[in-house]
Amino acid sequence: MVCAVASILLASLIGVDGNGIAAGPCHALDGPGFNESLMYLNKFPVEDNSAVCNDGSAAQMYYRPCCEGQTAGDFCNESDAIWMIVFGDGNQDGWCWDEVSCAQRMSESPNLTGSQNLDPYFSRWGEKWGSEVGAFCKIGEVNQNFGKISAVYVPYCSSDLFMGECEGNDGEGPHFCGKNIAKAAIRTLLPFMEKYNAEDIILAGGAGVMTYVEELRAMLPSSARVSALCDGCVLFDEPASEAVSRCSGADAFSCTPDATLPAAVELWNASLQSWRSLLSNATAGATAHAASQMNLLAQHPQYDDKSFSARGTSAADADASLLVSVRARILAGLQPASVKVSSSCTQPQSSFLYPEFFSVQFEPAFFPPPSFAIATHSLYLGQEAVFMDRCQGVNCNDHCNLTASTDTFIA
Repeated sequence: MVCAVASILLASLIGVDGNGIAAGPCHALDGPGFNESLMYLNKFPVEDNSAVCNDGSAAQMYYRPCCEGQTAGDFCNESDAIWMIVFGDGNQDGWCWDEVSCAQRMSESPNLTGSQNLDPYFSRWGEKWGSEVGAFCKIGEVNQNFGKISAVYVPYCSSDLFMGECEGNDGEGPHFCGKNIAKAAIRTLLPFMEKYNAEDIILAGGAGVMTYVEELRAMLPSSARVSALCDGCVLFDEPASEAVSRCSGADAFSCTPDATLPAAVELWNASLQSWRSLLSNATAGATAHAASQMNLLAQHPQYDDKSFSARGTSAADADASLLVSVRARILAGLQPASVKVSSSCTQPQSSFLYPEFFSVQFEPAFFPPPSFAIATHSLYLGQEAVFMDRCQGVNCNDHCNLTASTDTFIA
């Protein structure tokens, strides 16, 4: 019943027929311009009583179906049926772990704890379909491999790394229903994926999603080839002798994970054998688990600014031994993946849906230089590949673009 209600609501909001997604051209039929329901990712609610944000508001999805037609730019009907379903922005939006941090997060970050102020279209800095939205870019010349996809973005509003399991919207908040949201989003989309023969599906998310990615896979059409993409999801501890115990307010990246995650996973009612399942190294943790389930791409910058802030410093101010240690731990976390992507940059931590998806390139001796975009195509092709800066040093890659993302890369 929930799926039927959600399907009717989806139809009313993005212009579908009574039986599923209506195929149509990207270009408008009634004049110049574009068909907004097929060029932009439109917002609509995830219809499930247990799919709620921290503040109790209904979780939302952004969705853009693939379009068809003969006009230039409308060639999805001539390509494979590719879907990208993205849960939030990796780990970079953080989490809360106790009453104080959750209350502060809800007060200071309403768009990360509720859905009432979300824009009607998915965008980055006002751009809805250009290179600023990364893999969701609709411009064929820019995004040759993935301009022709069905795109889904599920905003993060549960402060639980999409891991919390809840009974619904009963009682006072905050509610931790992230896993409910993720599964409800899949259920809502499933009728359309089945009708329009989703052949290849990429599931992208952070460490939390990677710990149960096989559960999401089991919900998808059995005929589809499914891959996982771990974007900015490497978390790692410090040895006990080096642990940083202090935390600053509600910023989960002001201290190392061991200071927040043990209490957090209990607060969220997350199904984990251990909070350490969220960490990543060469043999265990979130990336190793996802890689054991399906073809995995893992991306994380080698000098992630959040990894340094959790250790009380910045990449620019860290001593040589800490630079080496952080880089080595991040690279170890990427090791289980079949496709590895890592630049010398410091930010953004997650870049799948940001301009860095195209702008940060590797090995400039090649032309065109490989990029995260090309690495994602390797994942789609089922290949193993390494896209990694060999130079060792903060921003030694000239393509690291600090001006585009500094202090502005949160959606």
